[in-house]
Amino acid sequence: MARIDVLYLKYPCSGSRRMVDYLAIDGIPISRDRVRNLMQRMGLRTIYQKPRTTVPGHP
Repeated sequence: MARIDVLYLKYPCSGSRRMVDYLAIDGIPISRDRVRNLMQRMGLRTIYQKPRTTVPGHP
C-alpha cells in the first residue's frame, strides 16, 4: 500500500491498470482487481478531465 501511495503521488492521473504496470516494473506482481480494491480502501481516485458536453457556439 505504501508503494501505491508513492506512485499515486508521482502519477495522480494513473488508474489501476497503469498502476499495475508501474508496480510490475518495480518487481511487484499484483492483479488489477487487488490494486483497484487497495486504491478504493486508501481513498485514491484518478484525476481526469471532465467531458465538456456543452460548448457554446458562435452567434
